[in-house]
Amino acid sequence: MIVSVSAAAGPSIAAAVLSVTSWNWLFTLNVPIAVASLLLSVIYIRKPTPSDFRFDVPGALLTFAVAVSFSVCMAGLTRQLPLVATISFDAFILLLIGWYHHQNGKGNQALVPLRLFSSQTLSLSLMMSALSYSTQLLAYVSLPFYFHDVLHRNVVVTGLLLTAWPLATTFTSVLAGELIKRINCNIIAMAGLAALILGMVLLAVLPDSPHNGDIVWRIALCGAGFGLFQSPNNYLIMTTASCKDASIASGLLGSSRLLGQITGSALVAIMLNVFDKHGIKISLLLGACFSLLSLLVSYFRLLASAK
Repeated sequence: MIVSVSAAAGPSIAAAVLSVTSWNWLFTLNVPIAVASLLLSVIYIRKPTPSDFRFDVPGALLTFAVAVSFSVCMAGLTRQLPLVATISFDAFILLLIGWYHHQNGKGNQALVPLRLFSSQTLSLSLMMSALSYSTQLLAYVSLPFYFHDVLHRNVVVTGLLLTAWPLATTFTSVLAGELIKRINCNIIAMAGLAALILGMVLLAVLPDSPHNGDIVWRIALCGAGFGLFQSPNNYLIMTTASCKDASIASGLLGSSRLLGQITGSALVAIMLNVFDKHGIKISLLLGACFSLLSLLVSYFRLLASAK
């Protein structure tokens, strides 16, 4: 819910800022926010208790290199630089193989102990998290172009229309948190994904001149489905891991989210480059396909949990 409230504030604040000043201020405003967050972290985050654990510096550097090579590959694809994309993709594969062998050899002292992935529930849930965030970014990045450039809505209206997604997510994420106590997590997640798929398809087939109301309820349906899925999925990730591995599970959850966001935003750029004016609708349909794949993975997770 906290993530959703923050996301809801973002588009609205950005729209208000852009209505009175330049885009540069969108980045400038983040400086005092980051400083305040840093101060609060220093004051309130508890120091860890002393332990014999040694931080896996080589593993961290390898992980960083893998992330950078993947990001450069995505940037090469979006900027239509095939040589950069090819070289960085090859580097990504080689680094990923090296990362796997290094982490496997470190055992429990690894930055990411690979034994965690022996759990089907954890592995499938992380995959679904990445897919769902890809869907979200496919919508979040493509829709502003559609509202502003195709439907000719101003920046304020564009920001307010987008806010319907996180506002709906705020409500359903809390609702899902209560439903988890009574209903199988997989069922709730699958219902959320079904709503997300339907919302993405309905956005892709909007009429040529839709009213704002026609847009808002479709975006809200996507947001509602997203929230209904995220709460039980995150719950399964955090509770599948043992208490001593909770911090690692939390890191993996954050990494899966960022992996999905990078992929989704890059795919929008690729679709707009390749398909021009049809790129927005294709991005939305691609997001629906990602959520459909996530729904299939959720079904396999349900079967695995039933064994």
